[in-house]
Amino acid sequence: MHSKDRIDYGKGLCGRGSTPRWIAPAFLLPALLWVAPVGTDGRFESPGYDTYRPTALPPFRVPPDPQPLFDSHDIIDVSLKFDLLTVRREVGEDREQHPATLSYTNADGELVSLEATVKTRGRFRRDTRNCEFPPLRLDLRKARFPEGQLDGTLFEGQNELKLVCHCQDNSEAHEQFVLKEYLAYRVYQLFTDMSFSVRLARVTYVDALGRRDPYTRFAFFIEDEKKMAERNEAVVLDSVGVRHVELEDAQATLFSFFQYFIGNTDWKVSVLHSVKLRDLNMGFPSAVPC
Repeated sequence: MHSKDRIDYGKGLCGRGSTPRWIAPAFLLPALLWVAPVGTDGRFESPGYDTYRPTALPPFRVPPDPQPLFDSHDIIDVSLKFDLLTVRREVGEDREQHPATLSYTNADGELVSLEATVKTRGRFRRDTRNCEFPPLRLDLRKARFPEGQLDGTLFEGQNELKLVCHCQDNSEAHEQFVLKEYLAYRVYQLFTDMSFSVRLARVTYVDALGRRDPYTRFAFFIEDEKKMAERNEAVVLDSVGVRHVELEDAQATLFSFFQYFIGNTDWKVSVLHSVKLRDLNMGFPSAVPC
């Protein structure tokens, strides 16, 4: 039983065969009201705070590009055609971009096909000891492909997109993990706009060389980090070494509590592990789970 058969949203957000609780225990709620000691200027009182310096933001004179892909939460059906076996084997550091065709049927019933490239990404899930099918990155940048090919399509305004895939080919449980991870992103969006937009999809993977039959699994697209920053009038930070106490207070508390809420301990701000930083030019970087 796979993606077209059913969606079981009732197994929680994460865990291997267990059902995590969606509602945090009552004794954790005071954490939301926790206030760290601050100095007279509103900063955390922390020795050596000056490791971080805010970045000057560019002027935002025009609104962000439209992103129709993330205007709806309806499940979309797409086809992704590429050299399936070769791409799946590229899990080392010398990975390459491979040509691909991304197709879907629009609201008028017309087939839309877009040129793209795909490349494996990630760390843990890229390791074949952990996953048979690695996560992918799609490149739709205008410089690579026919000018205007995205105009008027579902993918208008997109450059690069992460695609979270199913990890194991013949495992219903791993498809459920994809759905739970998708829901985690959606839940965080309820609390703050400083979060990644996502879109759930049924993806039919087609081998360009016909060496295996097409098959369909659940996956979801994640908004490009620069698009998310632009939407929040912020800039992306790649500053390694930022300490947790140097983050913007309210966002850091929300970030930390949410990670506990979904049972995720696999993150670390200082090395940007499962964390993206944004600068709103407020003197503090903001943490975003990813």
